[in-house]
Amino acid sequence: MKIQSLIRNQKTCFLKAGFIAVFISIIISLSFFILHTTAITEQFYSVRSAQKEITELSRENRSLKANLLSSNFSQNAEVLAKENYEAVGKIHYVRVLGDTAIARNTQGQ
Repeated sequence: MKIQSLIRNQKTCFLKAGFIAVFISIIISLSFFILHTTAITEQFYSVRSAQKEITELSRENRSLKANLLSSNFSQNAEVLAKENYEAVGKIHYVRVLGDTAIARNTQGQ
């Protein structure tokens, strides 16, 4: 009787220890799962906000480029008109005959 009761007690102790080990492993696994899910969710929202910021900055960049090009074009046109061009009094045209070397070169283009 004593041996059987000791065996039963020993079996119940092993059974209790097994259940406790399984319970603790389940709790640890769930806590790791929750922590990883939280980290993934945080990264998802940070990527989303970064994408929104990139989109906004690219729109702003396009508008700034357009403004820069338009302002530079008008300023450059004024500078070129003042510095590089001269007023023309008369325009003279030159007739090119068909059998000359110049006429043959221009026809190929």
